[in-house]
Amino acid sequence: MGRRPSTMALVRRLIEEIHLPTVLDADGLFAFNGRADLLRMAAAGVRLVLTPHAGEFAALTGESAEDIRLHRFELASKWARRLGW
Repeated sequence: MGRRPSTMALVRRLIEEIHLPTVLDADGLFAFNGRADLLRMAAAGVRLVLTPHAGEFAALTGESAEDIRLHRFELASKWARRLGW
């Protein structure tokens, strides 16, 4: 997909406007780096599956990759609750 600003804007718009079950991975997740709150708004009523590795999860949430590796399930649960999933 690439990481050009226009591509990232398109990904965010698609997630917001397409109300179909969606898997978000790699560059798709990159579009929401530091903006996990946008996923809460975008995912309202949509089945959205995120598949980040520790580094992608860290960039998305601001958690440290080391904490994610050590506390994977706890942090996944924390962020799921925080995003209203």
